This record gives sequence, structure tokens and C-alpha cells, in this order.
Amino acid sequence: MPSDAEKTSRRERRHVTRAIKHAFALIGEHDPALATLFRETIETGEFLSYSPESGTFAKKKSARRRTKLTLSGDEGVRPRKI
Repeated sequence: MPSDAEKTSRRERRHVTRAIKHAFALIGEHDPALATLFRETIETGEFLSYSPESGTFAKKKSARRRTKLTLSGDEGVRPRKI
């Protein structure tokens, strides 16, 4: 059974994912190509990653860099490379 911290973490990831996908939709209303680029190059889930080398706009593939979002009190969300 997941702990309270795991449940909170999962819930926060879902909220961040929804907010990002909503932002993509708003961007798509003004610039569909840019929204498509973001959808293809930004992945959400346990980790948030941006891979400009992926998707149909890529010229070549390279190693993916990942950034983990950590929550720390009143400071808010702070990215941390892993």
C-alpha cells in the first residue's frame, strides 16, 4: 500500500502533467506548429524531460537529458538534473 508521501507525489505529478497539457492546448490555439513541437519533445510522468532531438522536427537523435522536479516547502518546484 502506498504511503501518504507517495500518494501526494503521484497527485502532484498528475497536476503538473495536466497543467502542461493545458498549456500546450492554449499555445496550439495561437501557434499549432509550436504546440506540436512541444508535445513531441516534452515528456511528463515521474520525470519531466525535454528532448529537442526527438520528434519529427529532429535532425538527429542524441542522449536524452532528464530533469526531476522536486518540491521543497515554500520554495515551490525546483528542477534538479539527475
